Amino acid sequence: MAGYHELFSGVWPASTIPFNDDGNVLFDAFADHCVWLVDSGCRGVVVNGSLGEYEALSASERRRVVENTVVATTSESEMAAVATRLEGSLTGTIHFEPGDEGWARQMIETLARRVGRIIANGFPTGVRVSTAMHHGGPFPATTASQYTSVGARAVDRFLRPVCLQDMPDDLVPDWARVS
Repeated sequence: MAGYHELFSGVWPASTIPFNDDGNVLFDAFADHCVWLVDSGCRGVVVNGSLGEYEALSASERRRVVENTVVATTSESEMAAVATRLEGSLTGTIHFEPGDEGWARQMIETLARRVGRIIANGFPTGVRVSTAMHHGGPFPATTASQYTSVGARAVDRFLRPVCLQDMPDDLVPDWARVS
């Protein structure tokens, strides 16, 4: 996808998350570092998943890392443009606040065409899809023991489901409502 590669061109370093001696995240230092990276010419910053510290963070710490990250997009329309160029993925996450419902609905519709699970104001698990990954087994571990629930073979058990995790009721699209 030429548009996808153009959109994510330039330097996007994986930024490590700094901790103090007690194991607490130094959020201000992290935010300063992200600003420095962008001011130094980086197009964006990759966080929460590429350097291993993700697994040591709580959900609230992961959220604060995202909140402290310099966002490469500057407008809702630019974020929507980014979403339309994404390749297929297991999950897509949108973070929003009250008053952002119109934009959130647009992002839900866009992401539903590209991901299998849409997460509202949360974070996906740190699972990598690879041929070495297998998670499942006989009942009761899974209901379909011939398939793995993660890994490269996991896609064999899905037609095209979309899950809306922690989605507020007023943002659930009509196609996902139970009658």
